[in-house]
Amino acid sequence: MNETMVTMTGWVAGEITQRRFEGDSQVTRFRMVSRERRYDPETKDWVDGHSIFVDVQCWDRFGENVATDLKRGDPVLVHGRLRCREFEHEGVQRVALEVRATAVGRNLRFTAGPDVPLSLAA
Repeated sequence: MNETMVTMTGWVAGEITQRRFEGDSQVTRFRMVSRERRYDPETKDWVDGHSIFVDVQCWDRFGENVATDLKRGDPVLVHGRLRCREFEHEGVQRVALEVRATAVGRNLRFTAGPDVPLSLAA
């Protein structure tokens, strides 16, 4: 089976939620945002480009660790299987990107602070 594996950097853009299922399995979910940064030679400054929002799923004990360690606004690295989910909402076709994570970690290149794009959280 072919799978699309991705590694993304960004910020936790929403609250971290957990849901238990019968049989003791559970899923931890959070939304992350990854924002392009590029240098603008005209202004000689870094500017924000496009943002991409992704729903991240972490299962069972791994998810418990994520929920314990991360919170909204934290910079993260996420690695896992990318999936594009199509659905209809109020008569409109929509697409959502999801990553079933196999690794999640705090991105130590950045610290949470006023420059974190929390205003983009959906």
